[in-house]
Amino acid sequence: MPAPLYRKTAAGAEEVRLRRVGLDLRARMLLILCNGELSEAALSDRMSQPVGPLLQRLVDTGLLEAVAPPRQREAAAATAAAPSRLRAALGQLVSGFGASRPDPAASQLPTLFPEEALTPDEHRALMARAWTAFEPLFGPGTGERLAPLAAATEPMPLRRALDELRDAVAIYRGRRAATELMLRLLRD
Repeated sequence: MPAPLYRKTAAGAEEVRLRRVGLDLRARMLLILCNGELSEAALSDRMSQPVGPLLQRLVDTGLLEAVAPPRQREAAAATAAAPSRLRAALGQLVSGFGASRPDPAASQLPTLFPEEALTPDEHRALMARAWTAFEPLFGPGTGERLAPLAAATEPMPLRRALDELRDAVAIYRGRRAATELMLRLLRD
């Protein structure tokens, strides 16, 4: 059985922002590192020391929670076998983002999203992936940042909402981080 991953709870995100509990430096650094993508071993490597007891203390105080790792092999197989139209459209969006100058042929490419609206299931799946990808970055403001995406089901508003998210990440974290987050939307 794979090792659990650790992520901040709502109380943990609030502690990072407000510093109410009064954690020592080591505990605070560990809390900040816990983003739902790292196991105890990975966290120990990043902290350069064992973190098991400290992780347990943060879990016991309700600042962290252990989560099961995603089924990466099954997701990768499903993605390779039958990519959704949304995933293909997002792939076009991300591949064009890192270009150093605009491609004159880009205007001749088909639209990034199909002409018809997303089905409710496709929209729910997109929102779940977006929340997972952007919550570690935006923290308590994630809901506000994702509101335009939540409201968009038609192709053009959806594209604008994704462009805005990508651009917000690029401003604060750079183009590489923006591209990585958009790719995370594709992988999950």
